[in-house]
Amino acid sequence: MVTEPKAIILALRQIAEVFDKEFLKEHKHSPVSRGINDGIFTLHYMFESTDTRPDLKENLRGWTVFVTAKVNMETGEAWLEDYILPDGTRL
Repeated sequence: MVTEPKAIILALRQIAEVFDKEFLKEHKHSPVSRGINDGIFTLHYMFESTDTRPDLKENLRGWTVFVTAKVNMETGEAWLEDYILPDGTRL
């Protein structure tokens, strides 16, 4: 069983696999929401505001959604549900 603080760390590690340290240093970013539902921890993490990236659509409170990380609270398995690369490509 994984605690919520450990789930946050696991989710952030998944994010760090896609967005490197330099990207994090150069861009405004913040975790926006998190929660546990049906044993799955979800972390929504935002990068850039529409002020700095007007080419991307506004999704939540003026931020552009870049990544949703999920963690199975039973096994500790973490994955990215979806993310948008810095060039605007959605995966």
